[in-house]
Amino acid sequence: MAANKSLCSKRLTIGYGASVAVLAAALVVGCKTGDLVSGGGDFAPPGTIIFNDPSPIPSDNTPPTATMLGREICQSCHGRSTSAHPNGIIAEWLTTPHGNDPSTLAGNLFTRTVADGDFPGSPCSACHTTGSPNSGDPLGSVNGGFDTSQAYDSAHNQKFWGIQCEACHGPGSAHVAAGGAPNLINRVPNAKKTCWGCHANAPNTKGATITGPATDAYIAKYSTSLARSHAAGALATGTGGYEYAGVVYKHAPHPQIANTCQTCHAYRMRNRPSMDHTTVAVAPQKETCAFCHGGAANASDLGHVVVNPQGETLEEIMAEITGLIIQLGGVTGTGAIDRNAAGGALKAYLDAGGSKSDDKYKRARWNHSYVLNDASFGAHDYDYAKQLLETSIANLQAP
Repeated sequence: MAANKSLCSKRLTIGYGASVAVLAAALVVGCKTGDLVSGGGDFAPPGTIIFNDPSPIPSDNTPPTATMLGREICQSCHGRSTSAHPNGIIAEWLTTPHGNDPSTLAGNLFTRTVADGDFPGSPCSACHTTGSPNSGDPLGSVNGGFDTSQAYDSAHNQKFWGIQCEACHGPGSAHVAAGGAPNLINRVPNAKKTCWGCHANAPNTKGATITGPATDAYIAKYSTSLARSHAAGALATGTGGYEYAGVVYKHAPHPQIANTCQTCHAYRMRNRPSMDHTTVAVAPQKETCAFCHGGAANASDLGHVVVNPQGETLEEIMAEITGLIIQLGGVTGTGAIDRNAAGGALKAYLDAGGSKSDDKYKRARWNHSYVLNDASFGAHDYDYAKQLLETSIANLQAP
């Protein structure tokens, strides 16, 4: 593992259970908040990062009067086998978490509501259906999709369960009526108008994008969810963590990417204009990363591409972030990261006489959940994730 040049440089390497995605982590110990003040830019050694933002330009072609039809209509064409999609696009999509959403989360999903935030009582269907209004909006539907004024299992609403084609590509009625005209559908979605609605949002709130650091009032408002917003991508906004006074928080280049999620998670490669939908909502392909990290020649082994001035690879950074999550919140009996934060520095604080109602505890607990539930283990904004965790640990340990 490459040496870390952080001012808090005392390190301890540990191993832990295979249930955690990264199998080794470096823990930074003995840090003081004041030691973590950063300065200057974050630039990798020459040739290791070429940040020219390869984002595909969103189409934004769907006419405003178009309505949603449901994936059964899409399947009539996009379920066919083609040379680029031997099993059909719909079959590819059905292998993803989005495609499987209704089958894995049905039951009480559509009748469940959130407990806190700006809009307590908002239905979970806001993010788990296609065409449902944003949290806090009046009952009804968007462009004729899932209608919250109807029963969740009405004939109309069953057509829009899950995150379907039109959730990303926009309502398809005009596209279908014109025989599949590509200029009447959003062939390249705009991540900030689609993915961000649920994945970079305030906890448990569809359509409320995080725009700044968390405050004590914000944390109190979402105390039940503790950042459990399913927002696997919140770090991509470069905001949302609790930022301690006196620390200058810096950011990796990823939040600067124009079409964030789309660029990395659903990018059409230059030598492969047809995208394989099985890759959506999973780890980006190394070929995509290589556009900015080391060039295409390194695509087969991104793990050896240095991504920061300390000479670390992305895999090493993710291992370090994993270790910091564990140091802050502990592990379970099986060696997995403890999502309930019943160990680590948070437990030590309580054991020393602190209380879960203390601001010191709540701020650190928020950052633990925020980074963990982002689910990228720092990849979306590794500098910010690292500082959030380090400053949380340091603040808990301070007198």
